[in-house]
Amino acid sequence: MSEPMLALGCSTIGNHLRSFTDDQAAEVLTGAWRLGLRGFDTAPHYGLGLSERRLGRFLADLLTEVPRDQVLVTTKVGRLLVRQEAGGRLDDEDFLVPADHRRQPDFSAAGVRASLLSSLDRLGLERVDVAYVHDAERYDLEAGLTTAQEGLLALKDEGLVGAIGFASMDATALYEAADRGGWDELMVAGAHTLATDGTRILDRALAQGIAVAAAAVLNGGVLATGLRGDDLFDYVPITAEKKDRVQALEAACREYGVELAAAALQFPLRHPAVVRLVVGGASVDHIARNLDQLRAPIPDEFWRAVGA
Repeated sequence: MSEPMLALGCSTIGNHLRSFTDDQAAEVLTGAWRLGLRGFDTAPHYGLGLSERRLGRFLADLLTEVPRDQVLVTTKVGRLLVRQEAGGRLDDEDFLVPADHRRQPDFSAAGVRASLLSSLDRLGLERVDVAYVHDAERYDLEAGLTTAQEGLLALKDEGLVGAIGFASMDATALYEAADRGGWDELMVAGAHTLATDGTRILDRALAQGIAVAAAAVLNGGVLATGLRGDDLFDYVPITAEKKDRVQALEAACREYGVELAAAALQFPLRHPAVVRLVVGGASVDHIARNLDQLRAPIPDEFWRAVGA
């Protein structure tokens, strides 16, 4: 596979913030493949396993025609799914699915193994290309950086995982992971964008020989649409500082005739540590627009004007 590459973030097909049918999810996945995407990123967290199951059904058909090494599949560990009675309730973490499981944080080696084996079962695969420790700073960062890493290394030795990584939206946790080393990849989610400078993290990763997958580069959508009034930034109310930054970016885009979303998608790829861009898509048209924006010409003067 050529690098850097565009991968589809699969939280959407886990019913993140909106509900998809199985057929609609399959249409998005099939459309992404036909448009040339060869990477798919998922997690047990996404829809309490729904994203992995839907991706698994798509892969079951795809891999009857395509060699496994032509598809990059990544998932995450750190949250075990424990069955419970939904009692008519929906999941309380922004996924529109029945609360028939709860998430149990577990960054032990045994927990990592159990999580990965369950993911492989849902995906219908014998291995994944990358497994990331997911959001460890929300529960136990030290365990995420130590016992979870040890667990992933053992799975890598067994051939169940091709590479090991650390995924987070937290700049401090990401820098700590890069600084300690021992990872093949970092997934830097929302922490290195046009509006949030994570150069320090990426520089340290590059020095440590750690590749970076840049995710959530639109900061929840505000870098796709621009400011609209009652704005969110990474799904929480935008701060005055971030609002000022987005306004400055919008002004520069108007001056140089650049689409804000195009600049936001292309920006992370300007750093040599970044080997992959992970972007969601709610429809095939949405994915096609992202690809067009990645190919759009942007003058050097614009990058200088925005300090990038």
